Amino acid sequence: MAVILDQAGNPIADMSGEFIEDLGSVFPKVIFNTSFSNTTNLHSLSNTTKIEMVYLGRDNSIVKELRYNEVLLDSIQMADITGVGVVYKGVLYTSAQYSDAFGWSTTTGRINLILGRIPSLPLGRDSKAEVVIYTQTHPLGIIWAPLDIRVVDPES
Repeated sequence: MAVILDQAGNPIADMSGEFIEDLGSVFPKVIFNTSFSNTTNLHSLSNTTKIEMVYLGRDNSIVKELRYNEVLLDSIQMADITGVGVVYKGVLYTSAQYSDAFGWSTTTGRINLILGRIPSLPLGRDSKAEVVIYTQTHPLGIIWAPLDIRVVDPES
């Protein structure tokens, strides 16, 4: 859940858009809670506090554990996964489009993102990129958790 704070750190609004107090002319800063341990979104990834580096044209991996309510997904839940995707800078990249850039294990509860294999990935950073998990019961996908991604060209 995101909470908007004023410059003094006092909460003034939540993600519902309802203001806790009048802003006046104060420009608020937004603080995002990425732990997802509240009841509105129980999905989480392991270690989401660091910037994940993606090197275009390289095979570096980002390995994340999929968790629901703080528990690693089991083999039955992982077997239900039909695809994985990442929304980066507002564009969805999926395992259906780039099968060699996404992987998951039905036994370990982990996904493997090798996003450097996606040639059209733009350089830059998206601190609010999102991991999307597709399952047989959720063919439109579930926004699983945020991910902070920086894409660089190792040749420049």
